[in-house]
Amino acid sequence: MMQKRKTACALALTVLILVACQIRDKASPKKISGDEKISRDIDSLKKAATDGDLIVRLGDDMISYQIKFLNDSDRTYSHAGMIVEKDGRKWVTHITPEGPGADTIQLSPIDSFITPGRNLRCALYRYNLSATERDSLRAIVDRLRSRHIVFDRVYDLTTDDRMYCSEMISKSLHAATGGRLSFRTAKTPPNMVPLLFNYFRTEHLTKKIISERPFVTIDNLYRKPECRLVMQFPLKFFPGNEQ
Repeated sequence: MMQKRKTACALALTVLILVACQIRDKASPKKISGDEKISRDIDSLKKAATDGDLIVRLGDDMISYQIKFLNDSDRTYSHAGMIVEKDGRKWVTHITPEGPGADTIQLSPIDSFITPGRNLRCALYRYNLSATERDSLRAIVDRLRSRHIVFDRVYDLTTDDRMYCSEMISKSLHAATGGRLSFRTAKTPPNMVPLLFNYFRTEHLTKKIISERPFVTIDNLYRKPECRLVMQFPLKFFPGNEQ
């Protein structure tokens, strides 16, 4: 009789241990690596992105690090583009100061625009655009591309044959919404004037022109009541900040 009780207790204890292990396994999901999380986040962004969305990134190079300090308030990102859907695919339309022939408005795959190989973080924002405004925006961007607009290396808002990334986006959205969406401009922070003076040395811009010329910052594209954050995430993990 005593042996039967011992056997029953042992079986009961074994069952309890197995149940406890199963509960613990369910409560503790498998930990994924940083690279796996980034890959999943990029896939989620690609699925969520739609026509007219704003996509921003921070490059991992020194120029991107310096450009982010030109932002009006939020110094998180250094470059911006817009999502456009063409031929059944989602693209990022943007413009960068590349060499001749490559400094025009580009259509880049989302994966390429926010590749972890050259960027630190990214975000997707959404404007409250109607279907008609999205159609108009797509047509406006197509017209700009057909005109072979080149990158504006002196950041002059008064010209329309040359544009920088946030200028192209703000002017396109302003036109597509019939002026409903407008964007704040800012001036170069005093501590950044010497740096830009050196950057513009071949353009012969004076420090006075640089300090007084207004421009559309990256953060003023999304720091608006008509724009909401869809998602944001890092594109690189460093020791100590893994999730």
